[in-house]
Amino acid sequence: MNPAILNEKVNNTKRILELIIQNGSISRPSLATLTGLSPATITNLTLNLLNKKIIVERGKDESTLGRKANLLEFNNKYAYIVGVRPSPYFPTDLYISDLMGNVIDKQSIKINLKVDKQNTSTVLVNNLISSIKKFIDKAPNSIYKKIIAIGIAIPGIVNFNESIYSPLLNWMNLPLKGTIENALGIPTFLENIARVKSIYETRHIDKEKDKNIIYISLSPGIGMVNFFDSKMIKGKHSIAGEIGHMTLEPDGPKCYCGNRGCFELYCGEDNILKNAEELILKGKSPILASIIDNDLENLDLKSLYEAQEKGDIEIHTLLTTAGKYLGCALANIANSFDPDRLIISGGIIEKGDLVYNCAVEEMRKRLFDIYSRDIKVEKPVLKSQEIIKAIAAFTLSKIVDQMISGDI
Repeated sequence: MNPAILNEKVNNTKRILELIIQNGSISRPSLATLTGLSPATITNLTLNLLNKKIIVERGKDESTLGRKANLLEFNNKYAYIVGVRPSPYFPTDLYISDLMGNVIDKQSIKINLKVDKQNTSTVLVNNLISSIKKFIDKAPNSIYKKIIAIGIAIPGIVNFNESIYSPLLNWMNLPLKGTIENALGIPTFLENIARVKSIYETRHIDKEKDKNIIYISLSPGIGMVNFFDSKMIKGKHSIAGEIGHMTLEPDGPKCYCGNRGCFELYCGEDNILKNAEELILKGKSPILASIIDNDLENLDLKSLYEAQEKGDIEIHTLLTTAGKYLGCALANIANSFDPDRLIISGGIIEKGDLVYNCAVEEMRKRLFDIYSRDIKVEKPVLKSQEIIKAIAAFTLSKIVDQMISGDI
């Protein structure tokens, strides 16, 4: 087959599959309407997906008059993936899920991710591989034999060669992908966690209406993902979006990156919690101290919002200040990229409204408004505890061509 024709066929099939996943279930006539493809082409391409068992027919379209069309659904149990979320602040989460991120099994493990003289990069990687292998080996054979990929959401920069740089963990070009693949014999895919989450968010957006999207993640660290004309912009060295170290205060406190006054110091969730901890230790936040029973182990973002709602002035100031800095950063970003939509994610956004509302208000004040822009600003669809859904969406995007071709 002519390569150009084959490429068009693959792209059309991927577009159809994307719409089926996005809609949950959809009829062939609706697919023809949304794609502009002929009914005959839709029939041929969906038949190929049905034969490969990537999609299934389930139910009838009751919304139409006359003969009811069959509904098509994605077969999320076509295969299974292993999801890994290393975290600098919490135990590392391991998942086995279907292709839509529905959890089959989960385990949280304590593993030292910080590279130092004792915990060398070799030791760290071997410990991670050993933990993943033990976790996978426990799976029932019916699941185990259908595991086709590992997806890892990385708290750091993933270069084009898929080595990792994370100053927070002292990872310097860590070759994680190849080592895991060689050890476990399973295709492995890595990506920065903000990008992983953003891929899931775009699944819920009409890309014909909103093609230019900015996604901001406030945890872990702060990252930005820029979709221009529906394509993720990674930059020359795949480090586009590392805005956590954008300077907001030239003479501000020193950051671990070596700079001063970084965005992350004012709006990064770990730093917000550290500032709250200081207030407690200095006796300036008795309401918060009472809420956590004077035990700093209980301090979390939810307790901050609870204290603020109960009248803790210091915590209210802490959160509104974070919101104002966030709003300034959002205005800078919006003025620079002129997006259709801004999505702001993170626990500090999810657990309450104060930081989000302050940020949006501050951003609106500072927007370059010569064209009276009305940028959509919203919270994400994905909840923080649902990260496996994002890892599954990212991993599926990496293997979908092989699924369509029948290679897996």
